[in-house]
Amino acid sequence: MFRPPLFSALLSILPALLWTALLSAQTIAPCEAYWAADAVFAGRVTAVRRIGTARLVSLTVVEGFRGVAESSVDALMDTSASPCRVAFKVGGEYVVYATRSAGGGLSVVCSRTRDVEDAGADLSYARDIRGGKPAPGFVGGRVLVHPLNLSGKPAGPPTPAAGITVTIARNTVSETAVTDAGGEFRVPIQAPGSYRVTVGVPQRFYSGDPEAVVAITDPRGCANVSAMLHDDGHVAGRVLDAKGMPVAGLTIEVGVASARGVRAVTDRNGGYEVSKLPAGRYTLSIPPAPASASGMRPMRVFHPGVDVPARATIVNLTAGQRSVLPDLRLPAQQEYAAISGVVLDATGGPAEGARIYLKGASEGERIVSEPVIADFMGRFIIAARVGGDYILFGERPRPGERPGRVDSTDPLPLTAAPNMKSVRLSLQRRY
Repeated sequence: MFRPPLFSALLSILPALLWTALLSAQTIAPCEAYWAADAVFAGRVTAVRRIGTARLVSLTVVEGFRGVAESSVDALMDTSASPCRVAFKVGGEYVVYATRSAGGGLSVVCSRTRDVEDAGADLSYARDIRGGKPAPGFVGGRVLVHPLNLSGKPAGPPTPAAGITVTIARNTVSETAVTDAGGEFRVPIQAPGSYRVTVGVPQRFYSGDPEAVVAITDPRGCANVSAMLHDDGHVAGRVLDAKGMPVAGLTIEVGVASARGVRAVTDRNGGYEVSKLPAGRYTLSIPPAPASASGMRPMRVFHPGVDVPARATIVNLTAGQRSVLPDLRLPAQQEYAAISGVVLDATGGPAEGARIYLKGASEGERIVSEPVIADFMGRFIIAARVGGDYILFGERPRPGERPGRVDSTDPLPLTAAPNMKSVRLSLQRRY
């Protein structure tokens, strides 16, 4: 989701946790708020009454701009869903943005309503519109680079991303802009309408919000949108067994000693690629299998195929770097079996997209594999350490139903061994 721009003066001083709060609590610009509201006015509070979780604010209209003809109004401020940062006080003056219900009542729009002393930009814009002064509309915003740690949490304040191409399109007409040194862009508009804003994400980054659609209802209005870019480091390679054959369906992990890493599953050629990694020093390993019946738990295997962390390959990944490692060759004592099979849906057809997991068989054991995804024929391959005791199961969100509705298979206990027979799993409607 796109978010409104941040203030550049804060970029170097706010800690990461405060940035996280700001990213979810930014307000929109006056040229956006003015046209989105049904009523805009400056008013003096004469009374504030509590009504359940809401407050009914009575105001004398000092200066009306949009949608208000009365000399005094009542506006409801409901804070049950989200807090309102403005605290109306009797005698105080405020610039108020409000929506109007079908019955004519006003409700305060908290995102832009503010004390008149903090509303210079609001008053200037509203007075220009009322006075007929030119107010060219635009689509603008900011592109920022936001560092994340390995777990995807903020690792520092965002910084401006200069030189990023942004495309603004309406119908079949498009125009591009390039972000300046502050990461900002702006494109004038000629007419109201729906505009698609697309950020050209360079290869070294990824973004969860590269595109947004904004609606501008008046040619004097605006839309401010911003996108976050994150470093997109990649580590890729293959896993082979002791005989040089690819190992499919095997969970691998790129991480650091102090935290769980990012996991992926090898494809049918033993290949893997882990993306969205920040800069850092990493090791690549195969997580240990669950304890066997003998009670012994196999060790973690590190690239290039060792079980001693001190001998592991260290991957020094710079921001956005793509690193391809030599093959990870498993030692002879680390043998993995390919558990292949098919998973069917409740009607008996192929359960494309079902997620297949391996769990340790002992009580209290957790899921030990990343899920492998069944193909369009319901087929899957997942690797299990030979001699390990597992429970195999699958699940899939129920198509066409609300989130939380999942079909799952009966758990299948097994001991991994070479040349295992194909298995058959069937999804059932559980909840």
